[in-house]
Amino acid sequence: MKSKAAPGRSRRTVRHPLPLPEGSNESPRLPKRKRRTPDPFPSPAQIIAKCQEKHHCPMVAGQIIALITLINERQWTIAETANHSHVGRITISDILHAKTCPSTDTINALAETFGFDFILFNIFASICLRAEVSEYRH
Repeated sequence: MKSKAAPGRSRRTVRHPLPLPEGSNESPRLPKRKRRTPDPFPSPAQIIAKCQEKHHCPMVAGQIIALITLINERQWTIAETANHSHVGRITISDILHAKTCPSTDTINALAETFGFDFILFNIFASICLRAEVSEYRH
């Protein structure tokens, strides 16, 4: 049987306020949480290398490069992209850092967020990949 919290109290951990100096009349303040700086997106060369290392289809690298391009154009964060596309933040982060291969449904949802259909997005991804590979070779 689960234990119940007292009425009006949640079971969450309570952060204790910072101690006040002696004789202070101020109300106690909670310490501010440090915000983590987001990881920068990997470069196209890093994405291509990581996809080759993981034996992903080359088109996956193009899709990742295209997504990064579109996100940067709109100056969105991963959280904003997740809110617009209804795809999880962790999923988007894992895709953009080439940790996982995106499914067709995920790519379709992300493509529609940016105003593309699935085929048009893959054409755009192919063009992005070709541009990066040609720059990479020269």
